[in-house]
Amino acid sequence: MRLFVLILFVIFLFPPTADAAALGSPLISCQGSSAVYYLDRQSTRHAFPNEATYFSWYADFSRITAIPTYACAKYPLGKNATVRPGIVLLKIPSIPTVYAVSAPNTLRPIESEEIARTLYGDSWNLPGPQGPLRDLSETFFANYVKGAPLTAASDFRPSDESAACANLDECLSLPSALSYGFSDPSAALTPTNLLLPLPGAAAYDPLFSLSAKRISDPLKFSHPTKETPEPFNADGTLVLLDEDEETVVRDLHTLATVYRIPANRQLPKWDPTSANALYFFSENNASDDNKIHLYRVQVRTGIEEEIGVMPSPFNRIRTAVSRNAISQDGKWLVFLAGHIDNEGIWSMIAYDLKTTSLVQSTVIVDHTAHQACDDLDADLLEIQPSPLGHFAVLRWETPETPEEKSADPCTGVEIHDLKTGSYLGHVSNHPFAGDMGVNKNGDEIYVTTNQTRTGLRLVSTTLPGSVRFQDGYTHELLPIQEGRVGSISCHSGNGWCAMGSNKPAAENTPLLGELFLVGTDTKTLGAPAPTNRLFFHRSSACVDKSTPRPAWSADGSKILFASDWGICRGRSYSFLLPLPH
Repeated sequence: MRLFVLILFVIFLFPPTADAAALGSPLISCQGSSAVYYLDRQSTRHAFPNEATYFSWYADFSRITAIPTYACAKYPLGKNATVRPGIVLLKIPSIPTVYAVSAPNTLRPIESEEIARTLYGDSWNLPGPQGPLRDLSETFFANYVKGAPLTAASDFRPSDESAACANLDECLSLPSALSYGFSDPSAALTPTNLLLPLPGAAAYDPLFSLSAKRISDPLKFSHPTKETPEPFNADGTLVLLDEDEETVVRDLHTLATVYRIPANRQLPKWDPTSANALYFFSENNASDDNKIHLYRVQVRTGIEEEIGVMPSPFNRIRTAVSRNAISQDGKWLVFLAGHIDNEGIWSMIAYDLKTTSLVQSTVIVDHTAHQACDDLDADLLEIQPSPLGHFAVLRWETPETPEEKSADPCTGVEIHDLKTGSYLGHVSNHPFAGDMGVNKNGDEIYVTTNQTRTGLRLVSTTLPGSVRFQDGYTHELLPIQEGRVGSISCHSGNGWCAMGSNKPAAENTPLLGELFLVGTDTKTLGAPAPTNRLFFHRSSACVDKSTPRPAWSADGSKILFASDWGICRGRSYSFLLPLPH
């Protein structure tokens, strides 16, 4: 829509530091420009992007004061003004959805013509001045957040929404929100019927205002590599995928395969300090000297260098558990190593990649009578460094009963000193899916689910947790239902976690079959965490290889996930979900 033009004249000498009260009106126009601005209480000016926005607040132009150009420059520019809630209906030209506007700046899709007619009368679908419908350019869509759909007229009272923002200051003073997804974790959403996109093409879901691009080879099934839950490289341009029993590096811009992991290499891990470098080990017992070698390869050139050799007696790595990423500073790689002739005898190895030095420690769990674990091979599920490289984190298989749990020293998620192996604390008492991240305060946290007497909870604990195993979690993030969380990815380092629920959304139950974000910076137990629901992954999740397993890039700009698009094939395709902000 064209910007409206106002021809105004300077009617008095303008004091260069005047505020809206001194002017007698918050509306100003700068000489030589057609733009009209709202001057807020902090003397920041906010542009009206079009006539529809302006006339949702004001009936005419009589209150606008023209000021000299030099005076306009005294006032910093803020974000665009938005329409007054409850006054008009908005529609994006490229999408048939009609939105009601709730306070603050929230677009709520109207699910039926009957609801729109009840709220705004028979002229609901007419543009102004005959009716309330206004076009909203895609350019200005980012000024609003997507809210829950209106499924009944009783869910929305235009007069109440309008009263909630009596002036623009009340809307502008509210925190800015994302222009995609849904922030309400309790709304039941019906999935949009989307066809499986061709390789390289994207499926756009107007429900969330996001598109998922299919990035896998058209002739192969693929999914994010399970052995490396952090498949993105340092700058988010390359990704590791498992394709028909082969691990490849794919360029997300061209979708070309730039590198194939050799069959005699294992546990590929991105170097978080270099965009094109991968680390991996030689295959167990496959080298000529019967030792384990660590390599670093430049994936775009294929040039490989040896970083180090594991000293005797280590010639075997416990690959099933030593599968996670390197610390964010690129320094620490933690894994479990042993000797082929000593089954079940394992040591925790912390390898300093900066100095190529090795720290060995026998895994000792000393919170229960200083007992060592009976069977590291069978009971240990995962070992990795914490994101900032402060700790070694071990996740154990948990015994079935409370009695067994209290008697077993090796249970839950344990935090150990990275160099000595000494026990520092627990953050969990069960083996459910979880991940570590860094919250906005710079604290390392562990996020997982916890079964309580009142249901399942998404919870977080600041590392190293508590030496008293029964202390449990420090923050409850979100009340959820059994089966909703299939995997968690928190390593973007921005205080949020990306999650996927494996169960398809056939029941129209919130969060089922969805990819969503949850903020981790709640202050007290029971305080609700911010949530942003992103996309229906549309996978049947019928087998392990078709579970979504969302992985978040380090900069938080994109999510990789797997989906069979609702048809159980036993395997899946890989999709990229870019996030605009």
